[in-house]
Amino acid sequence: GPTGFNQASVLVRLREDAPDNVPDMLRNDLGGVPGRVVNIIELDTGGPPTQGVKISITGDSYADIAVVAGRLVEKLSDVGGIVNIASDVAEARDEIAINVDPEKAAALGVSAQLVALQVNQFLVGQSVTQMDVDGRQIDVFLGGSRQEVDSIDKIKSFMITGPMGAAPLSDIAEIATQRGPVTISRTDGQRSANITGSITDDDAQAVGME
Repeated sequence: GPTGFNQASVLVRLREDAPDNVPDMLRNDLGGVPGRVVNIIELDTGGPPTQGVKISITGDSYADIAVVAGRLVEKLSDVGGIVNIASDVAEARDEIAINVDPEKAAALGVSAQLVALQVNQFLVGQSVTQMDVDGRQIDVFLGGSRQEVDSIDKIKSFMITGPMGAAPLSDIAEIATQRGPVTISRTDGQRSANITGSITDDDAQAVGME
């Protein structure tokens, strides 16, 4: 059944006389097409659960994490007995990184945290009150319109105000587009990425050593 706008899952029940290598045949026949990702997972209700591999990569820079994750995926792809190798880095999308200069922000009488709060309130919005609608309390959010934040240039021109004046965000911060995760995972406070795979070899220990 459908699992997303560009995903689908199919459950196939094999006959008892089906060849043992059906999963491998499907991987060979369906894989290898650019832009297509095919994961064949064997569900054996009569035996032990399928063993898998999971690797977590942590660091301060998501860009560095993505590079390391890409290299590990390539290496794991060359290891026999491991299939369905996937990394959540592959699901990355563009995000805007804003690095505030504390000294320039201080000239306006605000801290980097207050700058982030102003930007967040405009981009995401904040709950300002509640309304009673048919007996239910509905939160009312106030924020900037989508037309005001649909480009990085408009975000750069967003005005930051403080007790000592106002200035465009670009005057007190570096703003750039970079690749970031769809969902943010953290380990011990640091950003992290995960690589997963399924072990098809009966000797899982030997696969791990390889």
